[in-house]
Amino acid sequence: MPICHPGRSLVDQKYAKVAGIYAFYQTSRFSLGPFWEDHIAPDLLAGKNVIIAAHGNSLRALTKYIENISDEDIINLEMATGEPVVYDFDEKLNVTSKEKLGK
Repeated sequence: MPICHPGRSLVDQKYAKVAGIYAFYQTSRFSLGPFWEDHIAPDLLAGKNVIIAAHGNSLRALTKYIENISDEDIINLEMATGEPVVYDFDEKLNVTSKEKLGK
């Protein structure tokens, strides 16, 4: 059983949704679009704040998806380790602002 599996005692289920859903540990094994549509988007549309903590490649894939970045341009996207990024969305979940809270 993987360390991030929801059945392991190391993953406290009360934090699973707040932390961005434990499924992000296996980006290569699921489609990001349905994950966004089924889990993240409904919370955002309900006016909730969503915190996502994930590995760099998962964050890069999510950033590509929500910002509609091309395959060619995503390669050049700078993503500092541990740098929080805050997005604001409109009622159709289009990005209206992006703020990096890093150094």
